[in-house]
Amino acid sequence: MDHLKQCNSVDKNAQFIPTFSDCLSKNVHKSLLSVSFQQICHFNLAHRVFRGHLLGCVSSAGVMALMAWALWWWAQVASWTHVIIYYAVPVFVFASYMVVITFLHHSEVNIPW
Repeated sequence: MDHLKQCNSVDKNAQFIPTFSDCLSKNVHKSLLSVSFQQICHFNLAHRVFRGHLLGCVSSAGVMALMAWALWWWAQVASWTHVIIYYAVPVFVFASYMVVITFLHHSEVNIPW
């Protein structure tokens, strides 16, 4: 079964995401908003959301801290201009392309992949 032929189908696609108009028409927008805007402190690893994921959360935070330190060190050795030109701009371009490609991949059936 072709994944793209099943996009935006409630019955056939596992990644169906309802639109705002769907929520209003089915009168479920209040329940969706209450789930989406729960108050969770992302720095409190004792919260119930993070149970069973402590090692993953700590290692992820550690790797991000290591990357921040590496970028700071690179800026001290070279300059912040180098960090922006050779790191920040390519990451921004890559992330932008990923957003566009993912959007097109999941919304247009006739895109030749």
